[in-house]
Formats: sequence, structure tokens, C-alpha cells
Amino acid sequence: MATQNFNLTDRQLDVLGLVTEGKTNREIGLVLNISEKTVEKYLCQIFKELDVSSRVEAAVWAVRNCKAKNES
Repeated sequence: MATQNFNLTDRQLDVLGLVTEGKTNREIGLVLNISEKTVEKYLCQIFKELDVSSRVEAAVWAVRNCKAKNES
């Protein structure tokens, strides 16, 4: 993935964090008190912003970037 400035909202980051924990859309919805459809909407936005096509790719991006951020 190309390095660029990603603009994810706090809520999108919440969803992405739960994806990295292996949560399903239903579980994410329950944790964040939102519907599964809203979770799906957030995931579509996240995939588009990160230029990825799956939850796994998004989770890998999150783990790599959080690690790099924490090491800075």
C-alpha cells in the first residue's frame, strides 16, 4: 500500500480496532451500539480510504500502522 495521509474518523477507527480483534459485524454493532448495516457502511468507507478489499487487509494495515505509531 502506498504511504499517504489516511483520514479515518474516530468511529471508523473504533470499528477498525474491533475488526483487528476478530469481531463480527454483529459483535461490533453490539459493542458500539450501532446496527450491522451501519457497521457495513463504516467498513466500506474504511476499505475505500485504505485502498483495501478485505477485513484481513484492513486489520493488517491497522496493526502495522499502530505499531509504527507507537514506536515513533
